[in-house]
Amino acid sequence: QEARSQSQEPPASLSPAFLTSMGNACSRGAPLDDTKPLPSTDPAVEDPDDDGAAVRPWYQRPLPLTPVTRKSAHELTAAEEDRILAAWLRMMRNEDGPGTSRYFRLALIHGGSSWPSTHLAAMQNPVPSYCTHGVECFPNWHRIYMLEFEQTLRRADLENGGDGNIGLPYWDWTRQPEGGPFLPSLAQRLMATNEYDGVPSGGGLFHATFLPLDQQGNQLAPREEDGTLFYKTNPWNSRVDAELRTYCLEWFGVGESLQAYLEMSDPRRAALALDAAPHGSVHVAVGSLGRRERGTEMVGQVPTAGFHPLFWLHHCNVDRAYESFLQTPAGRGAEAAFYANRFLDGREAGFPDGQWGRYEPFGVNPRTREQYAGRDTFDIALLGYSYPPGGLYTPASLQAPRPRGVLLPGSPGPVELAGPPGPVPASAVFRDVVKLKVDGSKALFVYASDADASGGGGLLGWVAGSLGSPREWRPPKSLADQAPEALQALPGFVGAASLFCLPTADVVKCDNCLRNAPTTTASVDITRALAALRIPRERVRLHAVAYDIATKTAMTLEAAGVPQPILSDCSSHVAEEEPTPS
Repeated sequence: QEARSQSQEPPASLSPAFLTSMGNACSRGAPLDDTKPLPSTDPAVEDPDDDGAAVRPWYQRPLPLTPVTRKSAHELTAAEEDRILAAWLRMMRNEDGPGTSRYFRLALIHGGSSWPSTHLAAMQNPVPSYCTHGVECFPNWHRIYMLEFEQTLRRADLENGGDGNIGLPYWDWTRQPEGGPFLPSLAQRLMATNEYDGVPSGGGLFHATFLPLDQQGNQLAPREEDGTLFYKTNPWNSRVDAELRTYCLEWFGVGESLQAYLEMSDPRRAALALDAAPHGSVHVAVGSLGRRERGTEMVGQVPTAGFHPLFWLHHCNVDRAYESFLQTPAGRGAEAAFYANRFLDGREAGFPDGQWGRYEPFGVNPRTREQYAGRDTFDIALLGYSYPPGGLYTPASLQAPRPRGVLLPGSPGPVELAGPPGPVPASAVFRDVVKLKVDGSKALFVYASDADASGGGGLLGWVAGSLGSPREWRPPKSLADQAPEALQALPGFVGAASLFCLPTADVVKCDNCLRNAPTTTASVDITRALAALRIPRERVRLHAVAYDIATKTAMTLEAAGVPQPILSDCSSHVAEEEPTPS
């Protein structure tokens, strides 16, 4: 470790290895000189009086010394929103031919270019995926990733004539402001942008030369079978906004999972819990909208998520959740846990020295003169940003989850029934899901029935009668055609869990998923939903169907490669498990 720290590397935010791998992938002219790192940014506050600043490209210019505050995207002023939007669009401009925008290079890090589903597998000089999911350094690696994006956004603001004092906004998906939309206005504007420098994109999320050239030297312009662009814009409306709110807050219960995360006592296990939910739940919730709102499915798939604007606002809030955990009694011991396990094995592209070593493909931290690593991720003040006073989550600040709707015979829609939650938390848990058997991200819709099919009289008999005998419970015959709304409307719906996974049907495999995190566990808190159904715990039978984000089709759990759910007494499934061995 000491020998490695003495290595000399240029102070670039993207490591030389990554920059070299980009090579001439995005250049229309002569090959780039691979002996020099490509121009990159530096995610650290620097001295603006640097003598060489005037001759640097805009994305290498020094930043003001003043740390920035990351604000809620819901609370931005109109002027702040306009300014961030302008800087965002500046990041999307090419610097030296197709596919050379700073935004493209940053987005490519998350999923890489190897997956045929992204249409980028044909690009020149493919780039590997830096998948950092299912491992305990998940929030730490992504913290540096968000920092890199924020610093580039600030430099774009300087290029636009601003002072660079803007932070990456976060989307708080646990609440909807009174009188406002669930999805912030900034996100809606970014998702609907389809004109660049006065030239319409034809319904695409990016301009015509945003993507690089393919191996034959042609411009990549991915299209689906119906001829529409693959990377689509998403014009928003109040109906879609209400649906997304329902998906996040009621179906996937992101507030409940966040509360459970903040109450965990082991920081190592907590990191795995945060990755699964609410992080993965929000990805899959947004992706589930893709059945009717074409384009949002990008967010629900690992290879394409980083290209969508919502990815950055979502992950900024995931970082806020992590910072909130670090302020809890258990979280304050996270750094000590890091030092006790800093040489944890599991070397992969994103962490070649192990999960707590240096983080690729990021460059040198000018404060330490060493490549960014796990040790740099526990003090955000030293990273140059903060969250507003009182702006962090606490378990008490999260609203109590509402009982979910129950579909009763003859009712026009789900009806919320009063009734206190049971004395013991209840979760539907899909344990030890083998990632190689799950081809891409899935939403898992969970239902409960009463093992006593007769159900007696009154409300219990009414509900049980609508479900029929649990031994006869079957998904609809035309399951593949069922949209998420139809799956939620099936009798006995109690919630939805998520699997945010890379595709596995392709010949390309994720080394991190194979070696460090071959299995994952998904769960959803169903305590209040069971109370509403009035089914005693000893008589609960669980059932589930899967919905594939990429293909927009529903399927049985067997077809999805997912085990049957079990009823657990633990509100957070990771709390009772040891971290996946490396």
